[in-house]
Amino acid sequence: MILLLLLLGFGIALIATIIPSATNLLVLKKATGGSIFKAMFVAYGAALGETIVAGFAISFGFLVKKLYQDYLWIQIAFVVLMLLAGILLILKKSSSQTSEDEAHQNFGTGFLLGFLNIPMFIFWVAVLSSISSYVFIGKNSPWSVILSFLSGVLIGKVVMLYAYARLSDFFSKKFSNLENKMNIVIGIVLISAAVFQSIKLITA
Repeated sequence: MILLLLLLGFGIALIATIIPSATNLLVLKKATGGSIFKAMFVAYGAALGETIVAGFAISFGFLVKKLYQDYLWIQIAFVVLMLLAGILLILKKSSSQTSEDEAHQNFGTGFLLGFLNIPMFIFWVAVLSSISSYVFIGKNSPWSVILSFLSGVLIGKVVMLYAYARLSDFFSKKFSNLENKMNIVIGIVLISAAVFQSIKLITA
């Protein structure tokens, strides 16, 4: 049962992470800069952030979703955060940092991208609801069940982001000056997500 839950979390996280996102693009950017090591700090942070999100979905999924839907200011706050992050990335210029400072910054950036990912929270709530007929994973489940599933999520996220990092060699050969362009691409993705969420709020 433990192995099944581990594989279940692993498989779902793989599928969820295949889709290109700001996190995936940031990992690709860091790896294109010549360091898988830097890219993996982003991956570890993002994986931890999203695993916590999955944990929230297990424990408080429907409650948090209801709060998010009922309070407009929470939705607006997330839109503003995504918009500001996108603008800052587009305007960001390269700076010199020590390897230790950069490692901490990469981990923190990855964590925020994973933790503040509202669509992924909704995804995990939907997934847990869909599989509940076969495997129930909720706040009343034994800790061994919850931790096994979340461990699979964490490992799956890291593995897929590592695969993205390894793709950097291919992309760097195909596209020149990719590293400098990735900030703009990631910024556009975040701004687009903010605009899309704004449209949903206005038309709701």
